[in-house]
Amino acid sequence: MPRPSFQPSDTYLRFFNFRTRAWEYIWLVERDGPIIYPFRFAALAAGSEQSQPTVFEDLAPDEKSHHIYQAFIGVYPEIWYKLWHPYNVQLLRLDGRVEDISEDLVHMIRYDDSPHDAPRVDIWVDEKRFPAIQPRNVGRRSVNPKVEFTLMKYRVEFDSEISPAIRDKLVSGEIPSLPITFGGEI
Repeated sequence: MPRPSFQPSDTYLRFFNFRTRAWEYIWLVERDGPIIYPFRFAALAAGSEQSQPTVFEDLAPDEKSHHIYQAFIGVYPEIWYKLWHPYNVQLLRLDGRVEDISEDLVHMIRYDDSPHDAPRVDIWVDEKRFPAIQPRNVGRRSVNPKVEFTLMKYRVEFDSEISPAIRDKLVSGEIPSLPITFGGEI
């Protein structure tokens, strides 16, 4: 199985914080993994959809830890997977409940997009923002949908912990940083 392309340690990420309306940076100090997390849903009849999304709170790092995950999502044929990543870009706030997220902000993953044996779709997960998935059987027979998360755990330093000199170099572009999002459109 080809490994997903994880970010190397000792690199920087940047994301737009909608609350403060400013770019923030994260330093990926070191990494540990990959970690494989398979999940099997209840059986779905042909043409049916799971009634509610399954929320993967157990993927969220401990709130007191200095960890985030890069999570690649691998899926199986004959199922379409709706992916919620709970940050409501339209309201510019974190959604407390996945049910509040508009269907317009849901990302559809199909086998051709991110097969379980070579996943290409990835998200970033922290203690407040973790995914929810709702499978839909588009096949001709009843199946148990499966999804497989391949995660890399990163020990990080957040924006407030990065030295002002390094932060100035990040802002000016002298030190490169990868733009990411913690939710909304993927």
